[in-house]
Amino acid sequence: MPSADYTGFYFRLRPQARHLLAAASKKLGKDRTAILHDLIETHLAEHAEVAGRLDALIANLPAVENQ
Repeated sequence: MPSADYTGFYFRLRPQARHLLAAASKKLGKDRTAILHDLIETHLAEHAEVAGRLDALIANLPAVENQ
């Protein structure tokens, strides 16, 4: 039974990605969902908190004069 914070998410994979995922699943002995979860946590963690990056971007923008 999924935990209370589990959120289902469905998406389509291109054929090559589907084959790579199936091969990884077989080699690692993990289900595809677990592999996708690991990939998301590993490779997208840098995007989890964008507020600091947005603040830095805004701080470096030239001031806009009131019109």
